[in-house]
Amino acid sequence: MATFLEMSRFVTGYSDIGGELEQVYATIMSSKPDWASELASLSIAVDEAKANADPEAALMAMMEQQPEVGRVARRLAHLWYTGRLSAENGVDAAFVSEEAYFGGLIWRAARAHPPGLSGGYFGHWRYAPDV
Repeated sequence: MATFLEMSRFVTGYSDIGGELEQVYATIMSSKPDWASELASLSIAVDEAKANADPEAALMAMMEQQPEVGRVARRLAHLWYTGRLSAENGVDAAFVSEEAYFGGLIWRAARAHPPGLSGGYFGHWRYAPDV
């Protein structure tokens, strides 16, 4: 789990992520057939990149040279930023949970609030307002 979180922090650029979503996302990623080996290759690439003077540039270069590293890094970033897995065969996966949707890093990056977040519980808009 520590390695997963370290990779996530490096790839997303946010050092203060984790908490509930860390376990949820790690479980989702580990449920995919080839992701264990893909995550291992990303872990190696992140460790190598951190040893460089410009770690971000080093990781970008590795992603260009090793498409599998780039693919898993993009998938990991997509999961943290949007709260769902990236599209497979042109179809986006459902949101993992309402916490994942509201906790997506995209809202922090955009300095915005998620549509549908109005102080009510998730899905409250389905019901008539109390009068």
